[in-house]
Amino acid sequence: KIRQPIGMRALSSFWVAIGNNMFYLSTARDMARFGILMQNKGIWDGDTILRDSTYYNAMISPSQNINPSYGYLWWLNGQSSYIPPSPVVSIPGQFSPNAPSDVYTAAGSQGQYISISPSTGLMMIRQGSSNDNDKAAINLHDEIWGKLMNLSCPTSTVSTASNLHSIRLLPNPIDGNQLQIQGLEGQFNHSIEISFCDLLGKCHLRVDQLTKNTIDISALDRGIYFVTFRNEDGTVYTQKLIRN
Repeated sequence: KIRQPIGMRALSSFWVAIGNNMFYLSTARDMARFGILMQNKGIWDGDTILRDSTYYNAMISPSQNINPSYGYLWWLNGQSSYIPPSPVVSIPGQFSPNAPSDVYTAAGSQGQYISISPSTGLMMIRQGSSNDNDKAAINLHDEIWGKLMNLSCPTSTVSTASNLHSIRLLPNPIDGNQLQIQGLEGQFNHSIEISFCDLLGKCHLRVDQLTKNTIDISALDRGIYFVTFRNEDGTVYTQKLIRN
């Protein structure tokens, strides 16, 4: 009922018995589809798949007072304390300090994650083995989020000059192919270089000379980009762009 409407492939996502347990085997892309369904509050392509909104909200809310960081099979960040799978002892604070406080996570054995942050629009999917015997690999989860939150474009330095903050990317997020840039007048000369780099620092589009205030970004895939403006005098300014 969930797998088919959201396009999870039956040949790669299925239940299997291993010993006395039932495991759901899947691919990272299919895990991401389920994560997107959760991120969109149970709605997929305009169709409400998870129709019980009361239960949906209960899933990602504390289910009891003993371990407030646990809902219904989801780990909840930003709570007052948490109880890890082992050792079973209450620890003050949130279970993933490096992650946004609104993160909620499906954590499988040895570090399989569907980890969602509604406030940032980010979702982290992981498959693989953990480096330790942590049953839900909470420490690894926190380490990964720490790296994600510290990502920046390594090809530029963000200027903090107040007069540059008038530059705007419109629309942002953008669905179409024509990106408007406002506020460049008096900030940069015509030899400005504009680059569009992803979260790993790989640049997918460069404009060496701006002849008008509209840029065609049809070459960019969906994702988050750092748009860097670099002038001849070394002035640099970076803004984040979301490509839907």
